[in-house]
Amino acid sequence: MTFSFGKHVSLLLIFCVAVSCGKKSSKKEDPTNVQTGQLMLNFEASNASSSSFMLGQRTAGSDSLTAGAEPESIASGAPESFEISVLSMDLTGKDSAGAPVNTNIFKSDAGEPIKVEGSNIDLSKLFTTYACYKADGSPVTLAAGETCKCGVDPSGAVIAPQTDGTCKLTNASGQLQEITEPRGLLQVAAATYTSLSVTFAPTAKIKGCVTGTFRTNADTTANGSAGAHTYCTKTALATTNESITPGASAFETSGAEVTEIYLNKSWNNRAGKISASFPIKDGLKIAADSDKTLSLVIDVNRMLRFYNKGRPDSGPNPGFPVNRAYFFTTLFEESLFVFAGRPGSIRGYSYLTSTCMESAVTADYLCSSSTPKAVAGWVTLILDADGVPFAANAMPDDDNNLTTIKGGNRTGEIGIDPSMITKNTDNTYSVGLDLSGARPTIKNFDLTKAKSESFESSYDGIKNSTNFTFGKVTLTRGL
Repeated sequence: MTFSFGKHVSLLLIFCVAVSCGKKSSKKEDPTNVQTGQLMLNFEASNASSSSFMLGQRTAGSDSLTAGAEPESIASGAPESFEISVLSMDLTGKDSAGAPVNTNIFKSDAGEPIKVEGSNIDLSKLFTTYACYKADGSPVTLAAGETCKCGVDPSGAVIAPQTDGTCKLTNASGQLQEITEPRGLLQVAAATYTSLSVTFAPTAKIKGCVTGTFRTNADTTANGSAGAHTYCTKTALATTNESITPGASAFETSGAEVTEIYLNKSWNNRAGKISASFPIKDGLKIAADSDKTLSLVIDVNRMLRFYNKGRPDSGPNPGFPVNRAYFFTTLFEESLFVFAGRPGSIRGYSYLTSTCMESAVTADYLCSSSTPKAVAGWVTLILDADGVPFAANAMPDDDNNLTTIKGGNRTGEIGIDPSMITKNTDNTYSVGLDLSGARPTIKNFDLTKAKSESFESSYDGIKNSTNFTFGKVTLTRGL
């Protein structure tokens, strides 16, 4: 799978788990007579180049948004490359008799990488068995001694492994190319699965640069970070190395390098594995002669984050150090979604707010007395096959600046809660989010806009200190 990347990339990895189940007869001596289905894992990805569109701006005396939001201490963006390691995947649920079922669908003690680098997504190490099905979904009958390690070609013929064991296929130009869309084929117990648990290794490898025009104040100026700056990842300055305390300027040398970051958002538990359990709303029923799909989406558009040592009073997250500059992420778990079925499409929008720092706001969501504050960020929406949004995630570029629109509609009890997104009479949507009980809402989300087009809406924001935030928000579609 090959895609083109622009300077600013909106990248999402989608793991699609397609389940084709057939009734299997167990051996006569097996007293449990367990029915199993075949679990086939497919992988897809989508991205968009968004280097050309501009954020909306407010001109003096008008109702459009003010010129750009200046971060205080954090700049965010999409990585040029990102690699995480998967340790295990487990489906849990209950069989027809109500007994608990746990099915491991992947395990690697050392961890196998999911890697995105340049325009290539390499998932080949996760699953090395290719599905043995023809294009019409019918199974391939193997000859004696024949294996389906490399899957089948478009004609339905089994692809024989190369002499070195690799899987390759001749393309339309007559060139022999390695197959890079592996699908695991496993036997799993027939059951209704209600959650997917995934365990990741503690660290990730990341590469890229971020640019921020930081606010002019004593803190950022003292660290040489006021105004426009571009920071790039450096191998020797990894946040996993606590023996160094670089300043922001150390990251301003040209060219990005691969560096390590911890995925855990708790600094005191950074070396711990990331184990995330995702409820599957309404369950995933695997039975004889059924065909199901389960999708895991990872949104990496704000995964690359840089703290410029510009606020000695506040690090990126509670417990994070303030005596050094570093790249980090605190968004990993919140950027994962699991749901039954395939997504129809995935949308990404940059946003810029005009925020009122008060509980009183005019009827049309303009600030009645305070000066509006601009905050920039990114919103991701997942749409079903009918174009209806059912999952959302929002993240400000600098949540050390002012948190107004942030969170998602993934809850611990039911997984994704689509009821938080409702359709309005004008065919726009009210997109509700959740952040530790706070419920920010974008009032009129317009899905009819093409890429690079902008629209203005109003929103109810998160409580800041003793006041709620309200205001206008301009959204520009980038994906």
